[in-house]
Amino acid sequence: GIRIPLLLWDGTSVEQKEGMDSLRKYQRVSTIAGEVLERFAEIASFGIAPSYSKAQITVVWSPAGGVGKTTAALAYAAQKVSKGQRSVYLDLEPFSSLPAFFTENGKSISTIFEKLDERAELALQSIRQEDSGSGIYYFCRPDNYEDISILTEEDIVRLAGAAAVEADELIIDLGAGYDRRIAALLNLADTVLFVIDGSKLCQTKWEQFQTQHELHEKLRERGILVVNRGGRYHASQTMPIVNLPLVKSDDPSVVYKTLSA
Repeated sequence: GIRIPLLLWDGTSVEQKEGMDSLRKYQRVSTIAGEVLERFAEIASFGIAPSYSKAQITVVWSPAGGVGKTTAALAYAAQKVSKGQRSVYLDLEPFSSLPAFFTENGKSISTIFEKLDERAELALQSIRQEDSGSGIYYFCRPDNYEDISILTEEDIVRLAGAAAVEADELIIDLGAGYDRRIAALLNLADTVLFVIDGSKLCQTKWEQFQTQHELHEKLRERGILVVNRGGRYHASQTMPIVNLPLVKSDDPSVVYKTLSA
C-alpha cells in the first residue's frame, strides 16, 4: 500500500534501480522537502484535506498602471511577516516584475497550470519559494506571457484557492486591466487594496471606476484605498485611506521594505 517509498543511503554499494529518482542530500532541507512533495503530487489521487488552514485573501488592484501596486503589495506582505504570519505573494500580472524583487531559482509557476485539479495545493507547496531577506513566500514567474493569458476564470480562482492553503495571508497582485478573471478574484477577496498615486491621470481613472462600475459598491466594505508615493486624495471617501510616503531609491526592494514599516 506504500505509494512513494523514500530510501535513504550514503551512496556506497547501492546500485540505483532503473526508473528510481534520486535527490542530492547536500542542499537546503526545504528544497529536498519540496522535491519530495512534487513527486508525491504527481501520483497522489487526492489533495490536501479540507481541514487544512486557508489564508485570508488580499487582492491588490488599480485602474491605472505604474502607480507602485507591486511595491505596495510586497510592503503589505512584509508587514504581515513581521507580525509572525506566513505571507504568500501570488503575482498574476501579465508581465511580471518579480525578478526585480526576488531571486528566482525555483520552478516556474507555469508547471502548475496543467495540474489545477484536486492536487494543485500539493503541487503549489512543492514549488513555493521563501525569500531569505523578507520571509515572504512566492512563486517564480510564468515561462511566458501566454501561460497566464489562457487561464480561464475558473482556473484563476482555483489557482488562488490552492495557493491560500497552509498560509495566514495570500496577497494577489493583479494587472491594471479589467476582465471577468479579475472581477472573480476581486469578489473572492477578503480585503481589496486599491492603489492609486497623486497623479491627475490616476485619480481620474479611480473616480471613473467609482462612478461607472457597480463592482465598486460591492467592494466598498472590504476595500482600503492606498495612496502611494506621497500623493493625497481629498475627495469624499467612505472606505479607509492609507497614505504612503515617497521613498527615494532606485532599488525596488529598499522601497517596499521601507514602506512595510
